[in-house]
Order: sequence, then C-alpha cells, then structure tokens
Amino acid sequence: MRYPSFRLLWSVMLACLLACLALLATTLPSYASSPTSAKKAIVTCHQILVQLHGSAPATSQCLDQRSSGNTKTSVKPAITTDNACSAYTGALKIYSDANYQGSMICFIGTGWADLTQYWLFWPVSWNDQASSFYGGCNNGTFYQNVDKNTHTGWGNSQSFGGAYNWGGNFDGLNGHLPNDSLSAILITSSCNY
Repeated sequence: MRYPSFRLLWSVMLACLLACLALLATTLPSYASSPTSAKKAIVTCHQILVQLHGSAPATSQCLDQRSSGNTKTSVKPAITTDNACSAYTGALKIYSDANYQGSMICFIGTGWADLTQYWLFWPVSWNDQASSFYGGCNNGTFYQNVDKNTHTGWGNSQSFGGAYNWGGNFDGLNGHLPNDSLSAILITSSCNY
C-alpha cells in the first residue's frame, strides 16, 4: 500500500483551513452600516450598554471597566459581580442566566436592536442567549426571530412595559418567550435617555 506524501497531506490541511476561514468570514455579523463607535466588535464583555437612536444605527460600549464597586485591576474575573448598568436605572436589561444573573446587555433609547450584532463572547452573539430581563421604564416587544436584512423582529413575540416593570425569566410561561429564544427587541418608548 502506498501512503500519500507529507507535502500532499500538508496541502490538503492548508486548503481545509483556508476554506474554514472563508466560511467563518462570511457568517460573522456585518458592521458595515454601523457608525465607527459600533464597528468595534466587543469580543468578550460581560456588561454591554447599547444606545438606540431611533432609525439611526445604535452605538455600544463595554462597561466592564466601569465599576460601581471596588476599583478594577488589570485582571478581570470571568463574570463581574458589580452592576455597571445600575447607573442606567431606566434601562432595559437582558441577562444570560435566569433570575437576573450572568452577563448583561443594557438598552437605552428607542428603536430596534438585532441581538445577532452584539457578542456575548466570541463567536457567540446574544442571539438566542437571553434567560431573564428587567424592563426598566421601557415599553416594547421582544421577538423570537430577526430579519438579517432589515434587523427587525418577526414571529413569536412578547410585549413588555410599564413604569419600572420588574421583568422576569424567559421561560415560555404566561406569554413569555421560551428560554434562549430572544433575537430582536423593539423599544417604542422610554422614560429616560
């Protein structure tokens, strides 16, 4: 039996690697229509603040370095225990775990939010990762699906609203979307920002 040469194996492995990189590059979210401040993909951020600007593109920033508690050092824990989003009392807060735990993405302002555009940690976006929410003083709708062209929601939905509504878990009960199914958010009104 004749074995393939090392050069042939190396060529096949290199071709496979290049094909995988090309596929990955075509499946990552596009930031082409976002302003410069939003073009920076936040690779790992446990607390993201997103400012919605109506029909204009949203801007975002990582709040991991902003602490309402002790001063941070250069070594960051896997998940912070202080809540940098707490400064935004009226913000809509989405959590990666049930009962307001885990990583958090906060929204202020009004407009659409496509959760495929924000990283929970690379290569996982916030799409289909939410387990609980605090509505703040916002009114709007959560959507189970997102249109990748228009970045708007469709399909199964859940309304939220009221003055400082306490939110809850995405558990599929009492009109809530199921766990890990949130893809898009429309905030129609907000008392702040």
